[in-house]
Amino acid sequence: MFPPDAERPTTICFGGLPDGVRLVLLGGKPGTGVRTVGRILRDLVENKGVAFEQNDDRTFHKFVPACEICYDNMRLQNDEPTTCAGCPSSLDVWSLYPAIYDAIANIVASQMYAENGNNGLIIVQGRRVISDTLLVRDANFWIWLDQDDLDICKIRYLSS
Repeated sequence: MFPPDAERPTTICFGGLPDGVRLVLLGGKPGTGVRTVGRILRDLVENKGVAFEQNDDRTFHKFVPACEICYDNMRLQNDEPTTCAGCPSSLDVWSLYPAIYDAIANIVASQMYAENGNNGLIIVQGRRVISDTLLVRDANFWIWLDQDDLDICKIRYLSS
């Protein structure tokens, strides 16, 4: 466990991503279909013989002190917010980055990677992945899903 004031990691994979391994970030508002698009991409890529791993940021969040947005969102409630797990700073990079590194190791060690020209793809998906500057810096591509009709987002989010 790292102390909360520990410096942020400076790299996901020392020496960069291995040859042929691509990192794609897939983000979006809750309810825009990020997991659905991730699942479709997974099927398409695996059917082409590309080694594939996928991480979702839902399990990589920690509570951080409440921010200005938390206070704005909570102003009509009785209790004052003290912590938040929805802020961009709540993304627990000390847990997420090792999970991404493990995904890289799984791809490179896979038979599919060796048999298909050393090609691999990692999708890191979720609502906070594109807010992390290190992930954006190291990613080959990033995709943001948006939806103007927030009612559709709410329905999808609550029914998932």
